[in-house]
Amino acid sequence: MTFAKTLTSRSRLLLVVTSALISLGAVALAGHHSTALSADDWTAPKAMTVEKTGPYISDDPARLGRIDNLDCALYSYLAPDTNSNLQVLHGCFLDTAFGSVDVRNNSIGFNGAEDRQLKLVPFSPNQILLPWPGSSSVLSLESNPTGGAYLQLYRDILPFLKSQYNALGTLVAKQVTDQPGYSVRDTNGAVITVNPGVLTFSGSGAWLVIEVPGAGFARVNAATLDVAYFARSAYAEGTGVPGLNDSQMAISDDGRYVAVVNTTLEKFRIYDLQSCTFTAGSQQECPSYNYWPFIKNRIPDLSLATKIRFINNGQVSFVGRTAAGENNYRLAPAENISSLLDYLALGDSYTSGQGAYAYREGTDTASNDCHQSTVAYPRLVGNRLYSSAGNQSVACAGARMNDILPASPNEYSGQAKNGLAYKARSDQNIEQLLSSFLPGYLPQSQFISKYQPAVTTVSIGGNDIGFGKILEACASPHVARHVNSQNICYDTYEDRLELSKAIDKQKDTLKKLLKHMQEMAPASRIYVIGYPQIAVDTGSCGLNVLLSTGELALSIDIITHLNAVMSQAAQESGVSYVDISQALKGHRLCESSSLAVNGMTYGNDAGVNINIGQLSFETDFLAGESYHPNSYGQQLIAEAILQKTNKFTVPVQDTALAVDNNAFLNKPESGRTTGEAVYTKTVKTRKAGKDTEITLTFDGKQAGLLPDHDYDVSIGQGSNTVSAGAIRTDENGLINDPIWVPPGAPSGPQPVVVSGEDQVGEPVRVIDVVYIIVASDDYDGDGISNSLDSCPTIINSNVDSDNDGVDDACDNQITISTPSGDNPGPNPSVTPAGPTSPGDGGASAPGPPSQGAQGADSSDPTVSSASGLLSVAEPVLRFSAGPSNLSVTQKAIRTNFEQLTASPVSTGRNLIAATKNPQASGSTLQGSWLAPHSGHWPALRVINWLPWGILLVFWLLLLLLLRLFTRRYGARPKTVVFSQLK
Repeated sequence: MTFAKTLTSRSRLLLVVTSALISLGAVALAGHHSTALSADDWTAPKAMTVEKTGPYISDDPARLGRIDNLDCALYSYLAPDTNSNLQVLHGCFLDTAFGSVDVRNNSIGFNGAEDRQLKLVPFSPNQILLPWPGSSSVLSLESNPTGGAYLQLYRDILPFLKSQYNALGTLVAKQVTDQPGYSVRDTNGAVITVNPGVLTFSGSGAWLVIEVPGAGFARVNAATLDVAYFARSAYAEGTGVPGLNDSQMAISDDGRYVAVVNTTLEKFRIYDLQSCTFTAGSQQECPSYNYWPFIKNRIPDLSLATKIRFINNGQVSFVGRTAAGENNYRLAPAENISSLLDYLALGDSYTSGQGAYAYREGTDTASNDCHQSTVAYPRLVGNRLYSSAGNQSVACAGARMNDILPASPNEYSGQAKNGLAYKARSDQNIEQLLSSFLPGYLPQSQFISKYQPAVTTVSIGGNDIGFGKILEACASPHVARHVNSQNICYDTYEDRLELSKAIDKQKDTLKKLLKHMQEMAPASRIYVIGYPQIAVDTGSCGLNVLLSTGELALSIDIITHLNAVMSQAAQESGVSYVDISQALKGHRLCESSSLAVNGMTYGNDAGVNINIGQLSFETDFLAGESYHPNSYGQQLIAEAILQKTNKFTVPVQDTALAVDNNAFLNKPESGRTTGEAVYTKTVKTRKAGKDTEITLTFDGKQAGLLPDHDYDVSIGQGSNTVSAGAIRTDENGLINDPIWVPPGAPSGPQPVVVSGEDQVGEPVRVIDVVYIIVASDDYDGDGISNSLDSCPTIINSNVDSDNDGVDDACDNQITISTPSGDNPGPNPSVTPAGPTSPGDGGASAPGPPSQGAQGADSSDPTVSSASGLLSVAEPVLRFSAGPSNLSVTQKAIRTNFEQLTASPVSTGRNLIAATKNPQASGSTLQGSWLAPHSGHWPALRVINWLPWGILLVFWLLLLLLLRLFTRRYGARPKTVVFSQLK
């Protein structure tokens, strides 16, 4: 007798039902995680989908072949002809670490002068120069007498470039001066010969795919130049005639998947190189699958597929040509293609919520100051419309366009201090960062590619034009004594002209970013969010504003101009622009007692060097929270976005007003030479004494600096400028040398300017800001020692309206009383949850939510079901926020989680919070904004517990049934065993 025969019909039925239920549970779990592709999905698809995402628009009639294989962008530019007259040319450009290169016409545009192209003259007349995207390397494809081209490489092209001038003395070209230093070779040591029309790079720049006629398709590692063959060459299957069987190709960022498309041979084949065991020099055929029959079945009149791109490891996009024209399509080995995320926000500090405090854990540490607030507008908007798992933000304070889409993705090391280069991160580490949505480590665009959000917002450009550094240089520590004076910074025609040009240049850069975003997420609705005006140049300003009337007007003009450029870029790219310039109206600096914007704040990361035991913090003159929307401002911005986009359901046609540069430039001329102004970090230290040494560190390629060249250094601005000597770039254009601060350098926050000639012979100025201290024990020279000074980097106003021991000149939260009757804001649904707000000059505010003291990392949010309000748990140890005088040490402590975890009293979160970090963990939100989760926990995708609960019930039921079986048949085990042995 077998075991099956011992079961009754009822028992067999129970077992079948139980098995079915368990199978259903497994299906439920599998469905929940169905968005993750398994290793063999591309090469053994169980389902397939191809769908049209929109029309393809191109003004390039001859884009087939090598141009389509290269992910270059079409642009028009000016170039000098033989008579030095500028002519308009059209090219297809690849971005590099030093600028952009037109792969069609062999011309080069250096960073800082992209609009002025120079001819790139090869060393040999038979040489094609092809830049390796995102790096300083350039491929050399030199014709082989037997056919094809030798594959060689310049690891860094800059030292090989020499300027060429015409008879009139005009710079017209860059001549390559020597043969390439590296060759890609086979196992026999011979230089590999490639088909020059069939090669492509990964988006990260880590990989190159080539076709070696007669040998096969191969992947080349950028770092090692190792060659791995994975498929037979199209020459082996076709006519063997160059050009007739040229294939379109793409490779995923991690180098795992390669698509080879050849419509002549009816192939749209995707290879999985991870499943191959490569042997040096061997030609093999890796596992693959041909999608062409499926695609042709769905698109019967498809005649050509070009511009193949991996959106991510689970999707491929292509341009398909039919009788009706060309359209964009995407392909996936799945039953359908859907977004993995409802909403994703990209951007800088105005999007991350710096200034609203209540920062997400891990974004307010000594190594990561992305300052992502749990009450920033992306969270407020997302929580209103979607689940907490369905909306995410990877915005980071200080972000530039390069932090969203890096020029050198493989070399990108993030915004976090001492971050790893992308190429040095393991796949596991990258996946952990992507799944946690922790900002500051990976390019923000990677989250678009991976999660394909249904809606994406982006707000960027302020840091690219140096807006924060401009405010820092303008907010002199002395202005508190004459707050109504006219502006004392950027008060010359030359200053304004450089600034205006810097803003105008952001248009093409933003258009390039938006183009890539559209390619990365073809079905995503993209909204470009402008910047809000934060101040008015009329009215009464508080002592903590620290900007004169003229400087306030300058800030308004800058934001207006930048918004105009952003709107133009958005509309020319076919995406929506959302104008929020008036979102804070009625609550801007110098306008109201119920402020939606911070004034000058000592804040979380401003001040001086603080040394407490083994902890040391070096901080800036201005806290990052200064001149940023507070939590109330973030609510107003969120409401404006929801209203203008009708909750992200409609396109928006907001257009910023045209900029009147005549008024902006109406300043006296200083006579100095104007050039390209580049704002970036060059000064290692954030403060320096007079007659001391500071170090400048900068990659000159970012600003088009010449290698092995001398540059002047100055400190200060206008009539207060002093020379700080000269500094020299190395052979690669890098700067890493000390300069001496002259004894006569002006005090306070001062521009440090590296100036000279760039690669095209034009003036360039690289600008950073450093705080020049008056004395080591009295930084601002106001006669109050640092240890007793509540504003150690700002001259005191000697006014303390709220008697909290902090001078009003740097007190972001000035709370006196709670008047009633003021209008809380333009949106009735945004109800002020608390009595106070940062004031100006002692004014109190009924409108904004209450703001308590801010801990270094507030964590573990709690939700009160009784009140419907969100609050954040207090840190374990907090200094009193009362009116007693506080030392600078108490105010400036900035606790780092990593540094405290070794403490015997550590509980896994920061233990110490500074008193005067105002808008804090005590911030509250009305229930109308409250979502199931506040988002203050690390932003992991929330697990759906229902399938797990069902599975647990299934297993309990199975155990119960097994127990019943054991009781019924427990006396027959020997019978079963012996009968099976017979």
